[in-house]
Amino acid sequence: SLKPRLFPQQKEAVIGATYLEKNLIVLGPGSGKTETAAAYAEGRRENREKGGSLGPSGLWLTKPGNREQTAYRLKYEILKNEPNVEVLGPVQVRFSPDEMLRFLNSCRYVVAGYNTARDLMVKNPSAFSVLQEWVKPVTKGRDEGHLSDNDRSGRSRAVQLLESENTIIATGTLY
Repeated sequence: SLKPRLFPQQKEAVIGATYLEKNLIVLGPGSGKTETAAAYAEGRRENREKGGSLGPSGLWLTKPGNREQTAYRLKYEILKNEPNVEVLGPVQVRFSPDEMLRFLNSCRYVVAGYNTARDLMVKNPSAFSVLQEWVKPVTKGRDEGHLSDNDRSGRSRAVQLLESENTIIATGTLY
């Protein structure tokens, strides 16, 4: 469950997206994009649990400098001290497929930088395949989504290959 209280417009967006399959749109810097995305991912997870399917809530992709900060915010500020929020970083890029699967299965949320996703795809394709399978049923959040919209870049290709049933693209940068 979430720690902070959502504003009415955030609650309405999350309920509409989770239960009524409406689009989720949250715009602007400081508008609570991460909180709204986390509430949506939690709602999706609860729906899967009702259907008898337990599992992770989401994969958060962000710019490298935000990886640890985003994980901290999810773990302590947004969720109620959720112990299973982990950062996918350079160490995990070297994991064998079995080690990657154990790591991912121990997590409720995984936070990775766009560059880490690219590095995993390029340097360790077999472990990247494990991540591809893991992310399919969860919510994929693309924080600073404008950073992965160049189809020719490696990080954009990696993000596109991480297909999920649900994707949230958050950006405070307007085009």
